[in-house]
Amino acid sequence: MKKVIAISEEVGNTDIESARCDVYATARAEYDEAQSLLVVQLDSHLWTNDPGNPQRTPGQDWLPVRQTVREHMPYEDTVAETKEIFRSWARKVRQSVPTRSTFNQGTSMLPKYTIEYAIQFSKHALAHHFSTDDPVACEEFLVDLLDKGLKILTVRHEGVELPRHEFDRMIKSAAAILASRRICASLGIKADEEHFRFGFAA
Repeated sequence: MKKVIAISEEVGNTDIESARCDVYATARAEYDEAQSLLVVQLDSHLWTNDPGNPQRTPGQDWLPVRQTVREHMPYEDTVAETKEIFRSWARKVRQSVPTRSTFNQGTSMLPKYTIEYAIQFSKHALAHHFSTDDPVACEEFLVDLLDKGLKILTVRHEGVELPRHEFDRMIKSAAAILASRRICASLGIKADEEHFRFGFAA
């Protein structure tokens, strides 16, 4: 296997048992010339935030499970593809970092809303999640996913997957917001006129 590139990036930090830790996303890419196959190993880990004595700490269950991505391609495309794969992976690791933690008690508080979605590459998909306690931010993120055509896997409320009718209601609401914005932009009208004429905006 021929080495292509290795990437490591700090994507966030958090407190674990009173110690400040930096969170890193990593990628190591190799190329099998016989098969024209790119193999990218994706991982994440924690280091204590101590410039004088940094130490790698045990992994936490909230970190994404390591992944291996394989793509057939010419060698000259491998660096650019690896960087694209890593950008998506780094975003996933960044979103996994707890914003509120109670690690001293050994538990972490669940966010009110978690959206699981997937970013599709040419021959594989990487799963991601977005978490928030704000229902408006949750709805806005769904609008963005619909706008970009990304696959929405599940929506969870306090760790429990929403039943189909509630999931559909949230998607319908986000779709209406997106439709309203598109109509307003295309026709040069305001939301109240759009609602009067087409009925999408609340």
